[in-house]
Formats: sequence, C-alpha cells, structure tokens
Amino acid sequence: MFAVYLELGFEHLLDLRGYDHILFLAGLCAAYSLARWRELLVLVTAFTIGHSVSLALATLRLVSVNSSLVEFLIPVTIVATALTNLAGLRRDDPSAHRVAARPLRYALALAFGVIHGLGFSNFLRIALGDERNLFVPLLSFNIGLELAQIVVAGAVLALGAAVVSGVRALRGAAKPETGFPRKAWNAAVSLAVGGTAATMALQRWPW
Repeated sequence: MFAVYLELGFEHLLDLRGYDHILFLAGLCAAYSLARWRELLVLVTAFTIGHSVSLALATLRLVSVNSSLVEFLIPVTIVATALTNLAGLRRDDPSAHRVAARPLRYALALAFGVIHGLGFSNFLRIALGDERNLFVPLLSFNIGLELAQIVVAGAVLALGAAVVSGVRALRGAAKPETGFPRKAWNAAVSLAVGGTAATMALQRWPW
C-alpha cells in the first residue's frame, strides 16, 4: 500500500494535465539560484507543511471547502508568487530586501500550501475509495508529493543556472549566478507563470 500511494502522489504532482502545481513551484523557484538552494529548501518545506496539514484535515473530512473555490484560489496563489518575485526585482538593494522578505515569503508559502493541499485532497479522496486505514496512504502520498516537488525544483534551478551561465558566457562576464541575466530569468519565468495562472484563474472563476 505504501508504494502504491507514494507513486500516486509522485505522479499526481508531475501530471501535466494538472500542471497548476508545477507552475506554482516554477514560480517559487524562479527567484532563486543554485547558490541559494538552502533558502529555497526552507521555502519548499513551508509549502510542504501547509499542504500536508490541509491535505490530512480535508481527507479525514475534518474541514470542508468548496472545491470550485479551491480550484480558483490555486492559480491565484501562482499569480501572487509571480508578483512577489517581480516586486523583489525593483528593489535598489536586492540583498537587504532578500533578508527582510524571507519571513513574508515563508508565511506566504505556508498559506499557499494550505490551499494546494485542499486541491490535493479532492484527488486523494477519490483514489482512497472505501479505504479505512488512512494513515499510511496519507503519509506515502505526501512523501510522493515531496519527492516530485524536489524533482521540479531541481529542474527549474538547473535550467535557470544553465540559461544564466550561457547568457553570461556570451556577454563575457565572470559571475554566472548574479547580475542582469539572473534578474532577466526571474522576470521571464515569473511573467510567463503569472500570465498563464491569471488566464487559468479567469477560466475557473467560481461566481
């Protein structure tokens, strides 16, 4: 049973038919470089804590939220993440802003994780069927989600590093993880992710 739900969680997050969670992670990672992987790890962990709690509560039917509202709020969290990234680019002192903004970004990741967890619960409840022992499915499904998140985060970081390094090399610069190319990568990914999510939110408007 453990392996079944582990695989289910892993495949669910990576399923391109429901790519909203991948978009969120891409937006979350856009502002980070490989050199800042520890900060990103804390951010992803905050997101994981949020969706683990709400996933458990919703799956156990201890909380109930309108599914249409949740499906609308998920792309809203993606737009908010993209806007947070873009706002950070406008600061005169990026390093000072980064330190000041960490608590806010962590709090947002935690809150957004709660919303995404409610979305995960809709899928998991269907998959569980008449299953009575929920502890193992919940645990293994969450671990599967976490492993998939690591894959997505690693892919976005690696792609960003490759693009930034390539641009810096063409420009003849020495520091591949800083400067204009890094900001341009963040802006490009944030705009693409935010624009896609905004369209998705309009399509899912629940009222």
